[in-house]
Amino acid sequence: MTAKKEIDEATGKASLGKIKSTLQALPTSALIQSNVDMQSAAMAALVVVDRARQGDRRAQFAKLPAELFAKSTIDDLEVTANAALHVEVEAAREGSASSGVKVDAAVVQEATELRARMLKTADYNLGHLQAVSRELADIRLGAGYLDLANDLSRLATLYATHRSELAADQRHYETRDAERAASFAKKIRDEYRAAASRSGEYTELRPRAFSELSRLYNEVRAAAEFLFRNEPAVLDEFPPLRAAAAALSPTRRSKKQADPVPSPTAGDGASPAGSTN
Repeated sequence: MTAKKEIDEATGKASLGKIKSTLQALPTSALIQSNVDMQSAAMAALVVVDRARQGDRRAQFAKLPAELFAKSTIDDLEVTANAALHVEVEAAREGSASSGVKVDAAVVQEATELRARMLKTADYNLGHLQAVSRELADIRLGAGYLDLANDLSRLATLYATHRSELAADQRHYETRDAERAASFAKKIRDEYRAAASRSGEYTELRPRAFSELSRLYNEVRAAAEFLFRNEPAVLDEFPPLRAAAAALSPTRRSKKQADPVPSPTAGDGASPAGSTN
């Protein structure tokens, strides 16, 4: 098993080496949004490659004019599929190695302390106002970097709206807090955006590998639709990529093994509320 894994990894790495420059050179306009699992799409492509090579089919594909169907298309699809599998594995490794989006700890600490002080001051001086009390209660529910930034922005606005009442509190109120809150909010958002925008080499290659895989797969399928237009059984062996990938996807396989009556909540792509740290 280990030997096969090593062979697969070597094949994928070598395949990516052959087309990496091609993938990197793809213009943004050529990239398409992935709507299927990449691993399943790559495996579906390899299956189609095998089917295109069965019996005399390869010879039939070779009869097509080169200006309409490049002679290397089937081989290129195989290389791209193997490269895509490698990219998917490495992108997953990059993801697991990352501990998530981070904002400078010192900034977060100081911003959190400022938020707590402003909340206390606002509650002490304005808590008797029903609307303010409700807003402060909502602000206290915040969790995560983006909520912290939003909380500070809201507190800065609250301070500006009720400046005269707050300024009367010479013990807790600090004139520059509203300005500092707005500044921290911007800094947190900027750092979060910059951190979230950074991605690993393989993560950036994923949409490129999928786009090239889709293009080549569709080329082979279009050629098959012409060559085998009078052979419905053969045409069935060259389904659209999305359908072929869905048939191989882990989600589909697990559903087949489960109760055939779907649960009303099954498949809900629920995500936790609030921002992610």
